[in-house]
Amino acid sequence: MKNVITFYNKAKAFDLLAMFYHACAEVEIDEYQNYEKAHGALSECMKNLAKAERTEAVNGRMGQVNRNMDLIAKFVDCQKMYKESQAARAIEACRGLLKEENINLAVRKGDLYGFMIEHFVKVQNYKQAYALIMEFRQEIPNVNLAYYVNTDVLLAIEKSLGVILQVDTQPAYDNDADEVPDE
Repeated sequence: MKNVITFYNKAKAFDLLAMFYHACAEVEIDEYQNYEKAHGALSECMKNLAKAERTEAVNGRMGQVNRNMDLIAKFVDCQKMYKESQAARAIEACRGLLKEENINLAVRKGDLYGFMIEHFVKVQNYKQAYALIMEFRQEIPNVNLAYYVNTDVLLAIEKSLGVILQVDTQPAYDNDADEVPDE
């Protein structure tokens, strides 16, 4: 990573370095669900866009990155509020984020729903958790719930309400698929 950053800095390719940081932010969200690190990467992205030659495209990217940073900061604040025993405010703020236009460009709806579903299971309000799952499925049909919500949480909902969520608990890929079974 340091070599890439050094290379772009020496080349004074600040717009490309900015896009590298943008890609890093996407990886933090997609692979690790770490919105704080994603926000930091987008901050570096903005610094480099500010150094880049001003074009209409760069200005447009700056506006979009700024909006994404604001939305991510709101979600990080929700997570902090929750940890500080302000669950009701955090859940209300998540509901507000779901209403934001194009929220998926910054914060995945699945992460917002997963956050709220896990909260309601934690406080043993399984009906509300189930209602959120149904809302989530309406919003994103054929979603793999296990990607966004801990499987134990989903199993607790199934057990408590006697429903079947048809959760895909298999990994997205199977490392052993090429192996031939023993006879």
